Amino acid sequence: MGANMARREPPTRRPDPVGWLRVGYTKTGPAAYASHRDLARAFERMFRRAGVPLAYSSGFSPHPRISHFNVAPTGDSSLAEFLELGLAAECDPEALLEALNAVTLQGVVFTTATPTGRGATAKELTASRWLAEFTAPTGLAAAATALLAAPTTCITRATGKGLKTIDVKPALRTLRVEENNAVMVLAHTEPLVRASDVLTALETHKASWSAYRLTRLAQGLDGTL
Repeated sequence: MGANMARREPPTRRPDPVGWLRVGYTKTGPAAYASHRDLARAFERMFRRAGVPLAYSSGFSPHPRISHFNVAPTGDSSLAEFLELGLAAECDPEALLEALNAVTLQGVVFTTATPTGRGATAKELTASRWLAEFTAPTGLAAAATALLAAPTTCITRATGKGLKTIDVKPALRTLRVEENNAVMVLAHTEPLVRASDVLTALETHKASWSAYRLTRLAQGLDGTL
């Protein structure tokens, strides 16, 4: 080591969180069109403004202990998003919700705050219920019947690594058509089947529409959907 090179001290070891909170929130309106990265940065600012006692990681670049799970795709609305917060100090969940909703952005409403274990949310969120609202659909009911009866229905999705073929049937628990709407329950499988993948599958069974909107209505904890 050169004489003029200073020895870099090891980073300070930060204490582990005193607890974890599972926080539920909505993502609607303008917030539905924000990317996950933009929302994550906005959340960090909201948590600081609300005075949330966040724990931080150790290392040379500490970051707040915030974990996001199964985030709805950009452009899709959701009434049931979840994240986990690692806390540096105990706090009252109801007071935390009130403080967060006082500084939140349009389309994000914090709905629940429940003590949990680290990473428990990822294991417990097993399925989602989605609402698809169509404009001028044709053949929707017949396509849904055909999709449910088919042993497999594969679709092709564009990804950052190229085209990916996915069978939607293993994830499709229920599908119900009501006039211009469809409600579906999708298991959180690997690979993850999106609600938009089911719409593509409906198109392969001859359904069509001029426009659609997707909203996640709920996520099931421990098999509740």
